[in-house]
Amino acid sequence: MPFFFEDKRCHFPKGKIQLQTQYPFYEPGNTVQGIIYLEIAEPVMASHITLEIKGGEKSSFIRHWDEHVQDGDQTRVVHHADKLKASKKFLEYKGNVFDIQGGMLNPGVYSVEFATMLPEKLPSSIGFKHKKSREEPKAKIKYYVKAVLHTHDKHDEMKFKQVLIIREKPVALREGDQQSETSHIKTWCCVDQGHSTMSSVFNKNVFLPNEHCEGSIKVNNEECKLAVSSVQFFVEQRLTVKAKNHSHTYTHRLVEQAVAGPGPGVGDWQTQLALDLSKIKYEVADMKKKKGVQKKVSPEDKFMMAGVQAAVHGKSITNEYFLVVEVKYDGCVCCVDLPDSRTPMTIIPLVNPACFGFEVPQTGWMPIPLGNFTVNLTEHH
Repeated sequence: MPFFFEDKRCHFPKGKIQLQTQYPFYEPGNTVQGIIYLEIAEPVMASHITLEIKGGEKSSFIRHWDEHVQDGDQTRVVHHADKLKASKKFLEYKGNVFDIQGGMLNPGVYSVEFATMLPEKLPSSIGFKHKKSREEPKAKIKYYVKAVLHTHDKHDEMKFKQVLIIREKPVALREGDQQSETSHIKTWCCVDQGHSTMSSVFNKNVFLPNEHCEGSIKVNNEECKLAVSSVQFFVEQRLTVKAKNHSHTYTHRLVEQAVAGPGPGVGDWQTQLALDLSKIKYEVADMKKKKGVQKKVSPEDKFMMAGVQAAVHGKSITNEYFLVVEVKYDGCVCCVDLPDSRTPMTIIPLVNPACFGFEVPQTGWMPIPLGNFTVNLTEHH
């Protein structure tokens, strides 16, 4: 368990500052309670302490399209690629939470408590980018709380920013959810091969990222002349980013398992499949470009971007997960609606242990309280 002020980003020439919220994450509509701690090592000339709370989203992707251009008697195709961006603020607050009388803060340990109620329907925090995709989709929704001690000498200024994790409420928990579908199988679009039925039962639809998704799958191929080449069980991520009246949807299988299915005329076939969600990992670069300057990716952002992303339903970003079973058959059946099942699921991301649960020293820790403030957030519609 980390102690207060262990993070080097808390340290400044004349003291230390840190901020911690009561819980590691919040849902829309919750009340956020937090404390700002200051440890002043030597007298510092300062005017006030401010608190800043902000949240918003940024999305981007590269749109590709072709244009037919007349060049004399010839018509040529010109390819275009344009990077589209969108941004939106959700909430914002910046104000003084304590005015320092006399303009001098003497050595000691101080605390400022604050509370604020989050608006309803805030989208989840997310940090996602896929540079290896042609469209390079990027989705970012970030909230933070920032405390600043304003000093007369800028070199003495002290500030600390904590990422505020927001998570939308998960989908309703369902256990043993069953689905069934029967399809008329045809090859080459018209040759009748009979019909086949697939049914599936999932253990549940809400998971932690270190759990296993389990599926019990049955296929009745008794009335079908084709063999089932494979039964595929996978978790699908579907991320949509919007910008300037255009959108791009990135679909990816995060973890999957496949087995060979029953032969033609086999009526009672079943299998048990399982997916290890802990294998879901994303590559994260150490550096990022911000306003044309390369900057190091913060440990908080890196932790969030490397693991499972939360489900999101924002203005320009939607991120959803599905448990999917698909059945494939021998022969050319590409134009046929094959049996499948698809159910929405929630994977609850892990909490970064380095950002929460700071312990105070067991002896000698008696901060001087400077006040308790209620913050009214400005919501941007």
